[in-house]
Amino acid sequence: MASQIAKEVMRLASNRQYKEALNLLSRIKVKNLTVTRATLKSKYCLKPKDIEKLHYIEVDNPHVKSAGKMRLYLRAEAYNHSLKIKRSKKIKSKSL
Repeated sequence: MASQIAKEVMRLASNRQYKEALNLLSRIKVKNLTVTRATLKSKYCLKPKDIEKLHYIEVDNPHVKSAGKMRLYLRAEAYNHSLKIKRSKKIKSKSL
């Protein structure tokens, strides 16, 4: 069941239907399809202003129950957004 849902989420993400993919993910727990804000900053080198543009779902914090909700972002959208930023930086540097 989870693998079928994961395939459907990846299909939606490949068609850039990120909001629909996150809605599907919010109903179940599938690992490795979402990332945290910290991962977006460290692995994908996204800045807070870039992260604000991404879709997310809020879930209860699994580490600290009394803490606020944790935002999870779709890994595929984060990857595509980071590539877009890198491409635009290359184009700007070539034009200078």
